[in-house]
Amino acid sequence: MALTLKYVGARAYTEFAIKGVKYGFGRGRERDDVPDWWIEQYIIPAIANGGTMWEVIDTKAEDQGKAAIAALEAAAEPEPVVEAEPEPEPEPEPEPEPEPEPEPEVVTSEDILPETQVVTAEPEEATLAASDVTDEMLMGVGFSAGMTRAQMQNWCSSRGIATINTDTKASLTGKARQYLAEGGE
Repeated sequence: MALTLKYVGARAYTEFAIKGVKYGFGRGRERDDVPDWWIEQYIIPAIANGGTMWEVIDTKAEDQGKAAIAALEAAAEPEPVVEAEPEPEPEPEPEPEPEPEPEPEVVTSEDILPETQVVTAEPEEATLAASDVTDEMLMGVGFSAGMTRAQMQNWCSSRGIATINTDTKASLTGKARQYLAEGGE
Protein backbone atom coordinates (compact mmCIF):
# COMPACT_ATOMS: atom_id res chain seq x y z
CA MET A 1 0.00 0.00 0.00
CA ALA A 2 1.61 3.26 -1.13
CA LEU A 3 0.49 6.22 0.99
CA THR A 4 1.27 9.84 0.29
CA LEU A 5 1.12 12.37 3.12
CA LYS A 6 0.07 15.96 2.38
CA TYR A 7 0.37 18.85 4.86
CA VAL A 8 -2.59 21.28 4.76
CA GLY A 9 -2.20 22.85 8.22
CA ALA A 10 -2.22 26.48 9.26
CA ARG A 11 1.54 26.91 9.62
CA ALA A 12 3.76 27.63 6.66
CA TYR A 13 6.21 24.83 7.56
CA THR A 14 6.36 21.84 9.88
CA GLU A 15 8.65 18.90 10.35
CA PHE A 16 8.93 15.71 12.39
CA ALA A 17 11.50 12.98 12.87
CA ILE A 18 10.93 9.23 12.57
CA LYS A 19 13.81 7.09 13.85
CA GLY A 20 16.25 9.94 13.34
CA VAL A 21 15.10 10.89 9.84
CA LYS A 22 13.53 14.35 9.56
CA TYR A 23 10.62 14.96 7.21
CA GLY A 24 9.81 18.61 6.45
CA PHE A 25 6.59 19.89 4.91
CA GLY A 26 5.62 23.26 3.51
CA ARG A 27 1.89 24.00 3.30
CA GLY A 28 0.42 21.97 0.41
CA ARG A 29 3.51 19.74 0.05
CA GLU A 30 3.05 16.03 -0.57
CA ARG A 31 5.62 13.39 0.34
CA ASP A 32 5.53 9.69 -0.42
CA ASP A 33 8.77 8.78 1.39
CA VAL A 34 7.14 8.83 4.87
CA PRO A 35 6.84 5.23 6.12
CA ASP A 36 3.35 3.78 5.61
CA TRP A 37 3.34 2.15 9.05
CA TRP A 38 3.89 5.56 10.69
CA ILE A 39 1.08 7.18 8.66
CA GLU A 40 -1.29 4.31 9.61
CA GLN A 41 -0.30 4.43 13.29
CA TYR A 42 -0.30 8.22 13.89
CA ILE A 43 -1.79 10.30 11.07
CA ILE A 44 -4.88 8.29 10.05
CA PRO A 45 -6.15 8.04 13.68
CA ALA A 46 -5.55 11.80 14.11
CA ILE A 47 -7.64 12.50 11.00
CA ALA A 48 -10.35 10.15 12.29
CA ASN A 49 -10.44 12.18 15.52
CA GLY A 50 -11.02 15.43 13.63
CA GLY A 51 -7.49 16.55 12.80
CA THR A 52 -7.40 18.79 9.74
CA MET A 53 -3.72 19.49 9.22
CA TRP A 54 -2.94 16.32 7.23
CA GLU A 55 -4.38 14.52 4.23
CA VAL A 56 -3.51 10.93 3.35
CA ILE A 57 -3.64 9.93 -0.30
CA ASP A 58 -3.67 6.23 -1.22
CA THR A 59 -1.76 6.44 -4.51
CA LYS A 60 -2.02 2.71 -5.26
CA ALA A 61 -5.81 2.79 -4.94
CA GLU A 62 -5.99 5.93 -7.09
CA ASP A 63 -3.88 4.31 -9.82
CA GLN A 64 -6.08 1.20 -9.75
CA GLY A 65 -9.23 3.35 -9.86
CA LYS A 66 -7.97 5.35 -12.84
CA ALA A 67 -7.11 2.15 -14.71
CA ALA A 68 -10.57 0.71 -14.00
CA ILE A 69 -12.30 3.88 -15.20
CA ALA A 70 -10.23 3.89 -18.40
CA ALA A 71 -11.13 0.23 -19.07
CA LEU A 72 -14.84 0.91 -18.52
CA GLU A 73 -14.82 3.92 -20.81
CA ALA A 74 -13.05 1.95 -23.55
CA ALA A 75 -15.54 -0.93 -23.28
CA ALA A 76 -18.65 1.22 -23.17
CA GLU A 77 -20.10 2.11 -26.54
CA PRO A 78 -22.78 4.71 -26.80
CA GLU A 79 -26.18 3.14 -27.40
CA PRO A 80 -28.56 4.84 -29.79
CA VAL A 81 -31.19 6.86 -28.07
CA VAL A 82 -34.75 6.11 -29.09
CA GLU A 83 -37.19 8.92 -28.54
CA ALA A 84 -40.80 8.05 -27.88
CA GLU A 85 -43.41 9.76 -30.01
CA PRO A 86 -45.40 12.23 -27.98
CA GLU A 87 -49.07 11.38 -27.49
CA PRO A 88 -51.49 13.84 -29.04
CA GLU A 89 -52.94 16.22 -26.49
CA PRO A 90 -56.70 16.05 -26.03
CA GLU A 91 -58.62 19.16 -26.99
CA PRO A 92 -59.56 21.22 -23.97
CA GLU A 93 -63.21 21.48 -23.07
CA PRO A 94 -64.69 24.91 -23.61
CA GLU A 95 -64.78 26.95 -20.42
CA PRO A 96 -68.17 28.09 -19.17
CA GLU A 97 -68.78 31.79 -19.49
CA PRO A 98 -68.09 33.65 -16.25
CA GLU A 99 -70.98 35.32 -14.52
CA PRO A 100 -70.90 39.09 -14.79
CA GLU A 101 -69.68 40.78 -11.63
CA PRO A 102 -71.98 43.29 -9.99
CA GLU A 103 -70.85 46.89 -10.34
CA PRO A 104 -69.21 48.19 -7.18
CA GLU A 105 -71.03 50.86 -5.26
CA VAL A 106 -69.23 54.18 -5.39
CA VAL A 107 -68.62 55.69 -1.95
CA THR A 108 -67.16 59.16 -1.61
CA SER A 109 -65.46 60.77 1.35
CA GLU A 110 -68.48 63.03 1.78
CA ASP A 111 -70.62 59.96 2.49
CA ILE A 112 -68.29 58.76 5.21
CA LEU A 113 -67.13 61.94 6.94
CA PRO A 114 -69.47 64.65 8.14
CA GLU A 115 -68.69 68.20 7.12
CA THR A 116 -65.77 69.60 9.07
CA GLN A 117 -64.27 73.00 9.17
CA VAL A 118 -60.67 73.33 8.14
CA VAL A 119 -58.73 75.40 10.61
CA THR A 120 -55.36 76.73 9.57
CA ALA A 121 -52.99 77.80 12.26
CA GLU A 122 -50.40 80.43 11.78
CA PRO A 123 -46.96 78.95 12.03
CA GLU A 124 -45.32 79.70 15.34
CA GLU A 125 -41.62 79.68 15.87
CA ALA A 126 -40.76 76.40 17.49
CA THR A 127 -38.14 76.68 20.14
CA LEU A 128 -36.38 73.56 21.26
CA ALA A 129 -34.69 72.92 24.51
CA ALA A 130 -31.44 70.98 24.39
CA SER A 131 -33.24 68.04 26.02
CA ASP A 132 -35.76 67.98 23.11
CA VAL A 133 -33.04 67.29 20.52
CA THR A 134 -33.13 63.55 19.75
CA ASP A 135 -30.37 61.25 18.62
CA GLU A 136 -32.06 61.01 15.21
CA MET A 137 -31.80 64.78 14.86
CA LEU A 138 -28.11 64.63 15.77
CA MET A 139 -27.49 61.83 13.28
CA GLY A 140 -29.28 63.88 10.64
CA VAL A 141 -26.54 66.51 10.86
CA GLY A 142 -23.70 63.97 11.00
CA PHE A 143 -23.21 63.68 14.77
CA SER A 144 -23.39 60.21 16.33
CA ALA A 145 -22.77 58.77 19.77
CA GLY A 146 -20.67 56.12 18.02
CA MET A 147 -18.07 58.72 17.02
CA THR A 148 -14.77 58.90 18.84
CA ARG A 149 -14.08 61.83 21.17
CA ALA A 150 -11.67 63.31 18.63
CA GLN A 151 -14.29 63.08 15.87
CA MET A 152 -16.84 64.77 18.13
CA GLN A 153 -14.40 67.61 18.88
CA ASN A 154 -13.70 68.00 15.17
CA TRP A 155 -17.46 68.11 14.39
CA CYS A 156 -18.03 70.77 17.08
CA SER A 157 -15.07 72.95 16.13
CA SER A 158 -16.01 72.86 12.43
CA ARG A 159 -19.35 74.44 13.41
CA GLY A 160 -17.85 77.07 15.69
CA ILE A 161 -18.66 75.31 18.97
CA ALA A 162 -15.92 75.91 21.53
CA THR A 163 -14.27 72.75 22.89
CA ILE A 164 -11.54 72.14 25.43
CA ASN A 165 -9.20 69.22 25.98
CA THR A 166 -11.07 68.00 29.04
CA ASP A 167 -14.44 67.65 27.23
CA THR A 168 -15.88 64.16 27.46
CA LYS A 169 -18.07 62.48 24.89
CA ALA A 170 -21.09 63.23 27.07
CA SER A 171 -20.24 66.93 27.34
CA LEU A 172 -19.59 67.15 23.58
CA THR A 173 -22.96 65.48 22.91
CA GLY A 174 -24.59 68.05 25.19
CA LYS A 175 -22.89 70.88 23.30
CA ALA A 176 -24.13 69.45 19.99
CA ARG A 177 -27.69 69.21 21.37
CA GLN A 178 -27.49 72.82 22.57
CA TYR A 179 -26.18 73.92 19.16
CA LEU A 180 -29.14 72.30 17.37
CA ALA A 181 -31.63 73.65 19.93
CA GLU A 182 -30.40 77.18 19.27
CA GLY A 183 -31.09 76.79 15.55
CA GLY A 184 -27.79 75.58 14.17
CA GLU A 185 -28.08 73.75 10.85
